[in-house]
Amino acid sequence: MKGNHYIILIVFLFLMTGILYPEQTISILYFRNTTGNEEYAWLSIGLTDMLLTDISATGKLIVVEREELDRIIQEQELSVSGLTRETDALKLGNLLNANRLVMGSFIVQEKDIRIDARIVNSESGKIVNSSNIKGSIDDIFGVEKRLAADLFSALGIESKAIFRKAETISVPAAKAYYTGLELLNSGKAKEALKLFEQAATLDPFYFKPQKSIEESYIFLKDYKKMQKQREMNKLYNKVLGLKKRIEAVPFYSFGDVAGNPEKYGYKQSDLSKLSESDPALFLGDTQAQCMWHLCMTLIEIADKSEEYFGDTAKKRLLLNEVLSITADSRTTFSKDPFLPEILYQELFAYRYLDKWNELKEACEYIMLTYPDFRMMYGVENMYELSLEKLKN
Repeated sequence: MKGNHYIILIVFLFLMTGILYPEQTISILYFRNTTGNEEYAWLSIGLTDMLLTDISATGKLIVVEREELDRIIQEQELSVSGLTRETDALKLGNLLNANRLVMGSFIVQEKDIRIDARIVNSESGKIVNSSNIKGSIDDIFGVEKRLAADLFSALGIESKAIFRKAETISVPAAKAYYTGLELLNSGKAKEALKLFEQAATLDPFYFKPQKSIEESYIFLKDYKKMQKQREMNKLYNKVLGLKKRIEAVPFYSFGDVAGNPEKYGYKQSDLSKLSESDPALFLGDTQAQCMWHLCMTLIEIADKSEEYFGDTAKKRLLLNEVLSITADSRTTFSKDPFLPEILYQELFAYRYLDKWNELKEACEYIMLTYPDFRMMYGVENMYELSLEKLKN
């Protein structure tokens, strides 16, 4: 009996360390466009990329990145739009060292979409699970989240990742981005760049197109613009981090994360690298302070968009977003002593948009409501500028 106890203990330790059941590595292949409708061809890559983002966010599986999938597909001269032969898919799984594959297809009829997906054991070829999700193409991001929930359940993953907001709520922006990715994969960097820029204009908070703009400049060997875009991408990354914290319930500061990293989706081992990977975590100890940093960062991006790329349209879009944020802040942070700092950023937005009457009124509001504001000399300078411009 004593020997049996030792065997049981050893098996238990094996199970706990993953020796008998190694960590799953998963690859999601491109979804096949069953109808061949070109209007929705972008979903082949789009569904794969969105699912990869959701699964990666769980931290529960080793995920084969889309770039690695593209590399192997090109090397093996396989179809990007979906692997139709099971043998090709299993071969691809082995080349990617993935013991689980997600394969699927979709069909769009009028405004309805049906997605069929299955999880396959790449070693045995057996189907582990299959899913069938239906919905409206106008709600494609919600449909994808439901598919992700099904896959998570089949893989034994419990995660809040599927409840996170989609990276964009703009279907046209997503379509432009994923169509651009297909072109970039085909070596058509100039055409891809135009679509990435279009996606970024449609949704300035959609970060993936910004990163792909940088990649396009690398393909085009325009290293000067690549460096400028990289600089802007660091600012965009800061914006995403700030928005994530502002929208979190409850709000959390760096002190909260340092005290209990797992509670907020961080690992203890990551804390020393956070200043580089998540700089927004160190900006502001309250929601209002984070909102202030968000406004300042958006204004900086707006300024660089015009300076670096002559993009006045994006500049105006971002400055108007600052005005929208400050308008909402008047209600949200009406009793917060930090509110005048946020409203001070409103002055810069009006100034750069040449809205002189609005600037005058905003200055008067701060001067009358917050007479002891620490930056009053700056408000007064802006006020005098607005009066001068209105005279002319």
